[in-house]
Amino acid sequence: MAIGAVVSISACGQQSAMSPAAQPPPAGGPGITADEAVRQDETTRWASGYCTTVGGLVQTLTTMPAVDPSSPESAARTSSELLAVMIGGLDRTIDGLGELGPAPGQEGDLARQNVSADLTRIRERAVATKADVDETPPSSEDGREAIGAVKLPLDALAGLRLLKGFDATPALDTATRRAPSCADLAKRDPAAEPPPR
Repeated sequence: MAIGAVVSISACGQQSAMSPAAQPPPAGGPGITADEAVRQDETTRWASGYCTTVGGLVQTLTTMPAVDPSSPESAARTSSELLAVMIGGLDRTIDGLGELGPAPGQEGDLARQNVSADLTRIRERAVATKADVDETPPSSEDGREAIGAVKLPLDALAGLRLLKGFDATPALDTATRRAPSCADLAKRDPAAEPPPR
C-alpha cells in the first residue's frame, strides 16, 4: 500500500506565509481600472489562502506511515495508523477551508464548498474504513478485506481536483496563476494522473 496515491499533490501551497520574494505581483496592466486592480489583488490573496490551506493537507500526507505487510497484525496496525494521519490532515484542512474569509466572488465560495464537501466524503470513508480495520480480527477474511479497503479513500483523494472550478472563472484562473502557493497546485493536479496501485 504505497502513499504515492496521494503524494502526487506534493509541494503545492505548503508555505504558511509568503516571503516578500514570493508575494504575487501587484495587479494591473493596460486597460485595467484601479477598482479592477484592487479586486484582482483581493481575489489573489483569497486564492493564496485557499491554496496554502490545501497545501497543509499535502504536507500531512507526506508523513503518513507505510503499511507493513509482514503479518496480518502488522498490516492492520499500520493501516490504522496511516488512516489516523490521513483523517487528522483532512480535519485540519476542512476546518481551515471553513475559516477562510468570504471569497471576493461567489464562484470562489462555491469552489471551496465543493472541495470541502469532497474532502468530507473522503474523511467519512476513511473513518469507516479505520473502524473496520480496528474492530475486525486481522487474520480473518473480513479483516483482510478491511485492510484491502484502505486504498479506497487514498484513491479517492488522489483523484480529487483541488482547484476544481477555479479554471472556469477568469478572475480565479488569473489569481491561481499569480499566487505562488497555487502555481504548483495547478501544475500538480492529482486528477491529471491515474492513482498508483
